[in-house]
Amino acid sequence: MNDTQLADALKTALAAKKERLAKLRTLHATAGRGRLKDGDGEKVNPLHAGRRPPLKRTVPQRPQAKTSK
Repeated sequence: MNDTQLADALKTALAAKKERLAKLRTLHATAGRGRLKDGDGEKVNPLHAGRRPPLKRTVPQRPQAKTSK
C-alpha cells in the first residue's frame, strides 16, 4: 500500500467515524426527552432519570447478649 492509498483509506475511515459520532450524538440528545416529566408535572433530574438509587449498606448488628442473674 503506497502513501496515497493509505491517505485515502484514512480519510474514508475518519469520515465514517464522524458520521457514526454524529448519529450517536443525535440519539443521545433525543433519548431523555420523553422521560423528563413525571406524572405530577414535576421535572426529573435528567442525570438520575432511569437510574436505580444507590444501595444502602448497613452494618449487621449483633443480638444483645443475655445476662444471667
